[in-house]
Amino acid sequence: MRAAAVLVAAAALSCLEGSLAKTHRADVAALFLVKERALSRTGDSRGRWAGAVKNWSGRGDDCLDCEEADPCGLTWHGNWKGIECRGQDHLPPHVERRVTNFHLPKYGFGGVFYDFEEVALLKNLTEVDMDNNDFTGPLPEWLACLPELVEIDMEANDFTGEVPRGWGNLENLIEVELEHNNRLGGCIPNGLPPRARWQGWDTSGISVDPWVGTSYHRTRVRGRCSNGEMPDCPEPLTEEEIDEIIERNKPLFPVREESQEPEYPEWMTGGGSSPGDSQVSSSDGQD
Repeated sequence: MRAAAVLVAAAALSCLEGSLAKTHRADVAALFLVKERALSRTGDSRGRWAGAVKNWSGRGDDCLDCEEADPCGLTWHGNWKGIECRGQDHLPPHVERRVTNFHLPKYGFGGVFYDFEEVALLKNLTEVDMDNNDFTGPLPEWLACLPELVEIDMEANDFTGEVPRGWGNLENLIEVELEHNNRLGGCIPNGLPPRARWQGWDTSGISVDPWVGTSYHRTRVRGRCSNGEMPDCPEPLTEEEIDEIIERNKPLFPVREESQEPEYPEWMTGGGSSPGDSQVSSSDGQD
C-alpha cells in the first residue's frame, strides 16, 4: 500500500512538473496568429492548411494533465503539428520555453508564403522548413527578422523572383536549401553560407543533411551579390495584444445546461431490474 502511494505521488509530481514547463505566452500568441492567417486562405489551400493547424489550441495552464495543449509541454507534438521546442530539456520546470522549429514540409500548401509575417514574431526560431509544398510568388523577406535561424529550407516549391538580399544579414545560418524552384532567380547574398558541399553523414549535430551550405541547383540563381537592407520587421506583441489573442483562441468546451438532466437506465432509477438480476435468477434456478 505504501509503495503504491509513493508511485501515485511520484506520478503526480511528474505531471505537475510537466505542466509547469509552459511555452512563453508571446510565442503562443504568435502561433495563434499564424493559425488565423492559415485559416483565412480560400479554396484548396485553406483545406490543406486547416489539416495542419486546425488542432493548434490551448496552453499548459488550461489543465494540469494535458501537456499536449502546450507547444513546449512534455508531449509538444500533441496538438501542435510541426512545432518544436528543442534544446531546453535541461531547464528547470518553471522556466518558460521558446519555440525553435517551424517544420511543415510536404503538405501540398499552395498560394503565397511571403505574407505569413506572423512567423517572424517567433524570435527564437532556428529552423523554418517548408520544403516540398506548392508555394508560389516571392520568398519571404521577413525571414531576415529571425536572427537565430540556422536553417532555411524552401526546397521543391515554385517560388519566383529573387533570393532576398536581407537574408545575408543572418549570421547564424548554416544551411539554406532553395533547389528545385525552377523559376527562382537572382543571386546569392554574400552573407549566406558557401555553396553546399558534402560533409559526410557525421555533421556534428549541425544538420541531419550530409550536404551543408547553400544549395540552389535547378533554379535560375547565379553568382554572388552584396547583402541588402533589412526588411520592416513586425513589432513585438504587447501584453494587451497577447492577452486578447490567447483569449479569443481558447478552446471551447460544451457546457451542460442546468435544466438538462442526464438520462439513466431504468434499473438505476428503481424502474426496473438490473442486468445482473436476471443472471442471478438464472443461476439460482440451476442450483
